[in-house]
Amino acid sequence: MVLTLNSIAQNPLQTKADSSYFSLAFGVNFIDNSNGNSLPFDFDKLDFRTPFFLTAEQKFKNNWSLSLSLSTNQLELDRKIEPYYGADMFANLFIDQILFNSERIDLYVGLGAGLHTMQAIL
Repeated sequence: MVLTLNSIAQNPLQTKADSSYFSLAFGVNFIDNSNGNSLPFDFDKLDFRTPFFLTAEQKFKNNWSLSLSLSTNQLELDRKIEPYYGADMFANLFIDQILFNSERIDLYVGLGAGLHTMQAIL
């Protein structure tokens, strides 16, 4: 289980309806490494070493955007610290602009793929 906390910066003069919209998000993550414990979180097994992520999203049409997310952390496996890296790409369709016209709600559906590795990058 991965939980993220993030902060988003954007230009207040741009709106989601604007096709030139760009957002940048960054934050921290932790990974529940309890291996199937019945509790949602085993706080003794939360890995929180180099827990950073960065996400960039660019709108290329009025209702479509692409985003790329990069994340890193380190996991303790068999008393060894192993690096974790992840990269995810998402395509999002903003359906709030199709269903109703509101700048306060961002409702979208997305499809994506990612690559995650537990080995050092060479």
